[in-house]
Amino acid sequence: MSAMRYLLCVRISRFYTRTLEAREPHLAKRPLVVHREKQVLDANLQARSLGIKVGMGLSEAKLLAEGGNFYGYREEEYRDAQERWLNICAEYSDFVEPLGMHHALLDLSRHPNPRNLAESLVLRLEGGRGGAGLTRWIAEAAAEEASLGQPIFDVTASGPEFVKRYPVMQLLALPIEVREKLVFLGYETMGQVAGLSVSVLRKQFGELGDSIRIFAKGGGDAHVEDSYPPESVADRLMFEGAVEDLTMLDEAMQTLADRLAQTLIEEDRQGKTLELLFDQEDGPPVARKRTFARSMQSETSLYAALILMMRDILVKSVVGIRVRMPRTIRTKRVQSAFGAYLDQRMRNTAADVAIDRVKSVFGDESIKTGAEMPTPRRKQLLRAYQDATGWV
Repeated sequence: MSAMRYLLCVRISRFYTRTLEAREPHLAKRPLVVHREKQVLDANLQARSLGIKVGMGLSEAKLLAEGGNFYGYREEEYRDAQERWLNICAEYSDFVEPLGMHHALLDLSRHPNPRNLAESLVLRLEGGRGGAGLTRWIAEAAAEEASLGQPIFDVTASGPEFVKRYPVMQLLALPIEVREKLVFLGYETMGQVAGLSVSVLRKQFGELGDSIRIFAKGGGDAHVEDSYPPESVADRLMFEGAVEDLTMLDEAMQTLADRLAQTLIEEDRQGKTLELLFDQEDGPPVARKRTFARSMQSETSLYAALILMMRDILVKSVVGIRVRMPRTIRTKRVQSAFGAYLDQRMRNTAADVAIDRVKSVFGDESIKTGAEMPTPRRKQLLRAYQDATGWV
């Protein structure tokens, strides 16, 4: 299994206009622009043929596409479409970090053939493009250069050369004022910046000088958050080689059920939906998802559910198994009564200890037992009358 980091940045081209056109097909017949903060966020094919580009000022776009459709960005209109493509990404990795509505980072490092896996994923996504690199910023930068004829731009092996020619002004990981100053000083590419010493960079940019040096050498943050699906609990088991033996797969299910149950108990969570994914040596993962009638947390219930889900899966050359419970919730705990599982003598003792603790913090008058509460005068008279007459 490869130990090299393999981060994939996935971008969906024309995501916003595609979403609107899928909802209202007639919009594809005219220039369509989605804008945010007076800038073009997205443009359909008709609008792009007129020279409208992402990032262009809204006023200029309106001059080029007079009579076109212009829509202000509203997040709720695209949330369902975003979830659909992110759900596909979640089949390929347990580490999916959305960066926005139309792009996300994935960590595919644990798969033996991450390049093949990345290509399989991108080809499944309508309008998908991908960039692969050893760090976050390089993967994002590579995704910007992916094209229709090259849906995956992989620079995991050619990272130094890619970084060397990368324009400083496009490195969004650095503040704009830092990029502008570097260019003003004559350093337009990261390769030129790499020739500067740490002392010079620190003198010019302070603490940021160290970060600039790291970026120029092709380094940077390589951590991807497992933030999608939200509130999910997941685990995986990777094999040394491809496995097809059902006995080994059954043992793996038992192990995963045990580990997932431990995590759920530790985090005090439970859920009804379970996802089972088999990573294959070649080809996309085989995924199954099922929602059960009752919430699960115990090892026994999870193992039974996994075996049930595995029955109709044709396993072949499995290199890993992943199990995930998305959108878990906190476990609801109900106490029927104070000291319900103690005998009467121990209940009284436990109650006395609890009351003494409250009084020691809040004072003697802060809490009273039922026996200490005064009986209203009206009830006293009624009891006396009942005792005297025998009436109930």
